[in-house]
Amino acid sequence: MKLNKFFLLTFLSLLTTIPSLAQTPKIEKGYYLFPIRPGEVNYLAGTMGELRPNHFHGGIDIKTGGVTGSPVYAAADGYISRLKISTSGYGNVLYMAHPNGTTTVYAHLESLEKNLADYVRELQYKQKTFEIELFPEKDQFSYRRGDVIAKSGNSGGSGGPHLHFEIRDARQDVLNPLSYGFDEIKDEIPPYVFGLAVKSLKTGGRVNHQFGRFEFKPVLQGSTYTIDEPIEVWGKVGLEILAHDKFNGSNNTNGFPCIEVLVNGKETFVHNLDKFSFAQTRHIEMHMDYATRKRTGNKYIRLYRADGNELPFYKLNRNNGGIIANKPDSLMDVRITLADIHGNTRQVKFQLKATEPKAVISTTSRLPKPGESEIWENTLKFYAPLKENSSKVATIYAKRMAYEVAPAYIENNMAVYLWDLRANLPDSVDACQEIQHFNFNAMVPSATEYNLYLPELDLHFPKGSLFDTLYLSTGYRTSKDLEIFSISEDNQPLQSYYSVKLKPKNDYPDKARTHAYSYSGPGRYGWEGGSWSGNNLNFRTRSFGDYTILTDSVPPDIRPVRVNSNSISFTITDNLSGISSFEAYVNDDWVLMNYDHKRRVIWSEKLDESKPFKGPVVVKVYDQAGNQKIYTTKL
Repeated sequence: MKLNKFFLLTFLSLLTTIPSLAQTPKIEKGYYLFPIRPGEVNYLAGTMGELRPNHFHGGIDIKTGGVTGSPVYAAADGYISRLKISTSGYGNVLYMAHPNGTTTVYAHLESLEKNLADYVRELQYKQKTFEIELFPEKDQFSYRRGDVIAKSGNSGGSGGPHLHFEIRDARQDVLNPLSYGFDEIKDEIPPYVFGLAVKSLKTGGRVNHQFGRFEFKPVLQGSTYTIDEPIEVWGKVGLEILAHDKFNGSNNTNGFPCIEVLVNGKETFVHNLDKFSFAQTRHIEMHMDYATRKRTGNKYIRLYRADGNELPFYKLNRNNGGIIANKPDSLMDVRITLADIHGNTRQVKFQLKATEPKAVISTTSRLPKPGESEIWENTLKFYAPLKENSSKVATIYAKRMAYEVAPAYIENNMAVYLWDLRANLPDSVDACQEIQHFNFNAMVPSATEYNLYLPELDLHFPKGSLFDTLYLSTGYRTSKDLEIFSISEDNQPLQSYYSVKLKPKNDYPDKARTHAYSYSGPGRYGWEGGSWSGNNLNFRTRSFGDYTILTDSVPPDIRPVRVNSNSISFTITDNLSGISSFEAYVNDDWVLMNYDHKRRVIWSEKLDESKPFKGPVVVKVYDQAGNQKIYTTKL
């Protein structure tokens, strides 16, 4: 539905009371020209703040009809302050500074305006590199509003032809371009809701008498999503929502900036993302439910602040957005309002019923396997099958101490136990005559540096590398000829890199070409790199999971596509570690080769187009393991 004018003003006024938003510059509508087909209807493939793996999307993605080469216009008077040519990320990108203190960014370009292109090419040849970052002098390349500064493309990490467009403030924080007008974009569609989750936030928290995280499917009735039956809860719980927005004439799923949660008419959570700092963008992994995204791909937004989340664009109740249910049989009316940048809103309405937990429950949920366990925030949840004449009280052994723990409840003839890991890390448990072993190594704090030394590996966590406390478990196993080193499960995000020293038992004779790789199963490897120190392999990573050691002795492959006096081009591929670098020479002169990693193609760009290629042609390609392939021919 569309917000009425009064409610829209009230809602947005409320949201902008969040302190981090107060410095957003006031820029009149019409200051910026739409950079693609200005004055015509345009369509978006992405919005600012949209949820992406490990970052918020920094701008809007403007569709270009599935083709490259559309003129890109300067959004306002200004000068080029920075430009970069890269095979990844933004690819070919321009940064344009404007008199009002803002900067506009134009990314994934195919080509630059001729004066810029000549300037870049000359310095690429001078420095003998394709990838280059330059900072021209102020006003060296000035343009007026509406001047063509580039052609749209698909360079870098782009997944298809489009223009990525940003507006940044004087601190280079990202602003929402759609806040400043642009009638080229039509939007009369409110956000869509696909799921709601309710999660226990403390050991005593229950959802339908169970501890954990449980998903529900809201049903659209008229213009509002509802859940027919009240959801029974107890203790402290949190909400999560799976939703996205759409625009007129486009099927793309986009982000939206505003969420408000009211419980019995009282505000518990407000979120308004109309600007963010790149320094904080990785906190998106705490803004979303990371474990659920890794397991299912679904990006549920947490409607509470998780421990370790330092994002500034929330307004929260005293429970950090959590909901407390402790009055038996009381009903709580919950209303979640989602709003996009154009004022279209969608509401989700349902009830929570405070219900004291039952000691014995019967559910239709999947029966856990004996010995199965899982970690929820700071709580270890594990199960044991009930047996006749067997005590239900479990004995937990931790640091040579024994603790007796009664089951939190009985579910489908399985005893469910909850243990606060902050008290102690358990070594094993004797539950219902079943012995379960845990492989916890350490409780790693997020606020301080931490080192761990084990027979198979050493770990170093710098201060601030973790968002929250890590209950670390490690393992070592072999599979055929592979050594596999496990470092917890990839269900908790990292803020920055930590260091790993692997201590392999196998012998690796060709250490120069032997490196660390992530391991997701047979044949599924990801380059991590590293360096050897004696018989130990050191590398850095920003993920948990399994790692192995592989030797890559196969050089890259080079196949000619076109080799003539006008141009040379080749496909380049590698079977394991990936392409590291390349270079080409014609008649002993270095030749600039552009690279598109998606198509695996390199192609020449002459410094002097009038001079034909003639003489010996030599192309060298290196992979990340240090293997080299040389292709030679003669023109």
